[in-house]
Amino acid sequence: MANAFQTALVNLFEDRRKKNKRYSLRAFAKDAQKDPSSLNRIMQGTRIPSEKVIREISRKLKFTDKELEMFVRDCKVSRLHERELASLKQSALRTISRDEFKLISDWIHFAILECLNLKDFDHTVEYIARRLCTPVEVVEEALARLIQLEFLKFEDGRYELLSGNTSIFHLRKSDEAMMKMQGDLLDVSKEALMNVPLEERHHSSLIFSFRSSDLPVIAEHLRVLRKKLNDQSNQTKGRADQVYCISLSVVPLTK
Repeated sequence: MANAFQTALVNLFEDRRKKNKRYSLRAFAKDAQKDPSSLNRIMQGTRIPSEKVIREISRKLKFTDKELEMFVRDCKVSRLHERELASLKQSALRTISRDEFKLISDWIHFAILECLNLKDFDHTVEYIARRLCTPVEVVEEALARLIQLEFLKFEDGRYELLSGNTSIFHLRKSDEAMMKMQGDLLDVSKEALMNVPLEERHHSSLIFSFRSSDLPVIAEHLRVLRKKLNDQSNQTKGRADQVYCISLSVVPLTK
């Protein structure tokens, strides 16, 4: 997936070529004051440039400050994304495809998978429905989808996980199904804020100022936090007594 800087460079180069058919990549690189092969790799998406390189090229090609900050932020996200994908390839996580996620994007599916790790799990639909405060028919439909997609199997009266932890990191956060799930989980959090005793939940927030181009740094801190909590959760499988949800949001308050 192309990042914003890559797309902007390609579009600017094509615009200049339309105005001057003799305008070449070498001429474009001269205007950017960069080596043609290096600039070409950036435009092809095979190289993610550093913040220093982005700023140098943006100044030479006269991109606006707002565009520059967007380029820096987006390239940081791309770099973190590449590192995470490399890490996923070395892990035992099952990556969920976009088509699979569309079918199980309702959070109830992931909560059901976690219910199997509870120490008193009794392998009945009624148990899951009671623990998740969800109608039996909704649980039955979700279980059927999980079995169909081979996340679960039901044999000899017992549910069994067919894969360990799952990951949807590689999916675009702007996908409609992804945004719906995040919105639904925020609704769950809001309902808990109103109805769940304080000793059984935790809500906190922080209002702070930060460089928008450094948003990926915050995202990386939160990713590390999620990983640590997930690792700790894996150590309590079969001994846990509750399924929890952490919903993390970082949103701008200024325009």
